[in-house]
Amino acid sequence: MDFDRLRFPILLRGAWFGINRLFREKLEHSMITPVQYTVLRNLCESDGSILNQQHLANLLYTNKNNLTDLLNRMEKSKLVRRHGSSNDNRKKKVEVTKKGRKEFVHASDDAGKLQADILSLF
Repeated sequence: MDFDRLRFPILLRGAWFGINRLFREKLEHSMITPVQYTVLRNLCESDGSILNQQHLANLLYTNKNNLTDLLNRMEKSKLVRRHGSSNDNRKKKVEVTKKGRKEFVHASDDAGKLQADILSLF
């Protein structure tokens, strides 16, 4: 059995947690978390279309329950707005607010700097 090959997923997970921690530190001055940044990024980069919660959950590789909890917090902070679909009120559509877009733009600078720092190591 090749234990070095089996360790790769563990090392990858460790690297991911390390990057996430660094991004959290860079966002300390912001009101958003790394996962909220990811939500805002998906919404802001959707070419003006409003995403429904199921599509957003798929983009984030999460389930609807986790996403609902996250969106509840983001809605209280006025970063996103949800409303029912015209066809089916159970299907919620999510859009970024002006405040959410502003937070995303500010956090994007930090994300870009972190990405450049990481890529400079390769």
